[in-house]
Amino acid sequence: MKIDFGSVRLNAARIMLRPIVRFVLKGTHSIQEFLEVVKVVFVEVAADEIAKLDAKVNVSRITMMTGLHRIEVNRFFKSDVAESKQGLNSVIQIIGQWQTDSRFTTKDKKPKILSYKGDDNEFCQLLESVSKSIIPGTALFELERIGAVKKTARGIKLIKTEFLSEEYDEMYNMLGTGISAFIQSAIENMQYKGGKQDPRKHPNVFLVTEFDNIFQADVEDLRKWMYENGTALHKDAREAFSKRDKDIAHGRLDEAAGARVVLGAFSFTESDLLGESEQGVELK
Repeated sequence: MKIDFGSVRLNAARIMLRPIVRFVLKGTHSIQEFLEVVKVVFVEVAADEIAKLDAKVNVSRITMMTGLHRIEVNRFFKSDVAESKQGLNSVIQIIGQWQTDSRFTTKDKKPKILSYKGDDNEFCQLLESVSKSIIPGTALFELERIGAVKKTARGIKLIKTEFLSEEYDEMYNMLGTGISAFIQSAIENMQYKGGKQDPRKHPNVFLVTEFDNIFQADVEDLRKWMYENGTALHKDAREAFSKRDKDIAHGRLDEAAGARVVLGAFSFTESDLLGESEQGVELK
């Protein structure tokens, strides 16, 4: 089957797939493995889209929408494939709460050293302020494992709030969910009409600032500037979001909740990644 790359949507998908395929290839996975994942995602997304129409989700409708063979849809539909992102979400929430809740910060708004021994210690109080379902021993083990905290004579100290290490497996889930939110943000903005007919009063933030002739000697200064300002922005965001999250803002327990809010930030300097441009070589 000849693919029409003149289609704006397919050409955009081709561009978006480049970094994804590069990511998969670096993990030494084959095209066959990747296609299995693609088929699973086709089935999952088709099921989501059908459900949005308040229609019954079944194999026949998914087959019709995706073009996959009925046997393959049966194989993937209601399978055990699931996103394992809860661990990372809990870690981020715990650290964010530690940085922003006045009960766990100093007068200078720096994270306190928390007691962690005995009943009703400060670390347990921190966890309960995030979720009552978090097990203290498990949470402490994970925070120590990723190098976020260390034990001192006075208690546990938060020593790391940003995770850049490739060794942390859950970062891959963060990458996937971040890209998903980024693309969905763009799609929603394309559909945004504004005015009384649109339930959203404001569009999403979807901004990219790019200059392509920066002095090489200034690249590291700009990387530092982007990192520091991006980190500060997210600290402010965590403080604003935590005041409006039902798991944390316990004064509003009777109000409806469940909405997801995402603010993402990334920076990129191509001079550090020569040979990894996603423009790539186009095949005619």
